[in-house]
Amino acid sequence: MKEKKDCKIIQDLLPNYIEKLTNEETNQYIKNHLENCEECEKIYENMKKKLELDNEKADKREIKFLKKYRNKLRVLKIALLIIFIIFAASTARKVIIISDLSNKAEKYEASTNYKKTTCYYFAEGNYGKGETYRLGNKIKVITDNITGEDRTIMRTYGELKTLDEQGLHQYLANVYTETKERKTLHLNENTMIESGPQNVLHTKNWWKLLLYAIPTSIRETDYNGEKCYYIANFEGDNSYSPRGMYISKQTGLVIGLNNPMKGEKTCVYYQYEFDKVTENDFTEPDRTEYTVIND
Repeated sequence: MKEKKDCKIIQDLLPNYIEKLTNEETNQYIKNHLENCEECEKIYENMKKKLELDNEKADKREIKFLKKYRNKLRVLKIALLIIFIIFAASTARKVIIISDLSNKAEKYEASTNYKKTTCYYFAEGNYGKGETYRLGNKIKVITDNITGEDRTIMRTYGELKTLDEQGLHQYLANVYTETKERKTLHLNENTMIESGPQNVLHTKNWWKLLLYAIPTSIRETDYNGEKCYYIANFEGDNSYSPRGMYISKQTGLVIGLNNPMKGEKTCVYYQYEFDKVTENDFTEPDRTEYTVIND
C-alpha cells in the first residue's frame, strides 16, 4: 500500500523532475524510486520522450514563427525604403522644378517694358479685363468691368514717384472713368499700383524651398494653349493662390488662377508681352469729353 502511495507521489513529481524544477533532495528520492520500480521507470521514460517530442514541436513552431516574423519585417523594411525613395525622388523633382521656374521669373521681375493683360470671369456673367503698360517710369492701366448691364471703364496714366517697403509703386496719375451715365477725370492723383511680373515661387533659402515643396503638388498641363505646370498647395512667401496656379514653363510667371477662393467659380488669366511698349501707348484721351472732379 505504501509502495502504491509512493508511486503516485513519484508520478506527480515526474513532470517537474524532467523539467529540472525539483531540488536535490527530491531528485535523489525520485532517482532511488525509479531504480527500484519498473512501472514508474517506464512511465518516466514515456513521459520524457513525450515531453521531448512536445518541446521539439514547440521549437519548430517557434523557429517557423521567427522566420515568418523576420520575413515580414524584411518586407516592411523594403516597403518603407521604397516609400522613402519615392518620397525623396518626388520632393527632389518638385524642388528642381520650383527652383527652375523661380530663376526664370526672376529675370522678368525687374522688367520696365511690358504689357500685362488680365482677364477674369465670375459666375452669373460678370466679366473683367485689365491691361497694364509699363515703360520706364510711366504706367498705363485700363480696366473694363462688366456686372450685369453695368459697365465701367477706367484708364489710369501715371508717372512713378516712389516705391514703398511692400513693393507697391506710388504714381502721380490722371484717372479717366467712363460709365453709361457719365465720364469723369481725376487729375494728379496719388495712387498705389502693383502691376509688374511677380516671382510667386521665390523662397529665401533652400531649406524653406524644401519645406514648401513637400506638401506641394505639381503636374504638367496646358493652359490657353501654353505649356505650363499646375502648382497647388504651395504656401510660399509670395504665393497669392495656394489652391492652384498655372505657371508658364517658358517664363516662370503665373498665367492663370483657377478657383482662387474656396466656393468661388472665378477663373483668372494673365498674358505678358515684353519689350513692345512704346511712347505711343501713353497718349491720353481728349480731356474735353470728361468732367474734371476736384476732391
